[in-house]
Amino acid sequence: MKQMETELQAARDRAAWLEEKQRGTGEEIWLAKERVANQDRELGELHQQCSWLRDENAKLQKQLEEERSRYTESDGVDWSKLEELNEQKKKIEDKLRDEKSKVEWRLGEVTQYWNDAKWRCV
Repeated sequence: MKQMETELQAARDRAAWLEEKQRGTGEEIWLAKERVANQDRELGELHQQCSWLRDENAKLQKQLEEERSRYTESDGVDWSKLEELNEQKKKIEDKLRDEKSKVEWRLGEVTQYWNDAKWRCV
């Protein structure tokens, strides 16, 4: 009888421990989901920035082509203006590359958090 009471108490202790562990895991999952949601929002903002930069780059490319055609038609080239536009284009392209790299890095983090959260659930 004493042994059965001891086993019963051990089973109750284990059940309480498992319930506490389950609560802790639930909190971890909730926090992971919160981080994923925040990072998804940040990722969306970064995508918007990249989109704006692409549009700006396209606008400058068009402007550069217009300048080239205007000076070609007039048989004169204002190289300083052309070089200035080319520098602006290069800066925007560099910024686009940097933003793309940041977006890819953030996407990797989001994926890692998500995978970590899934494995904690299992």
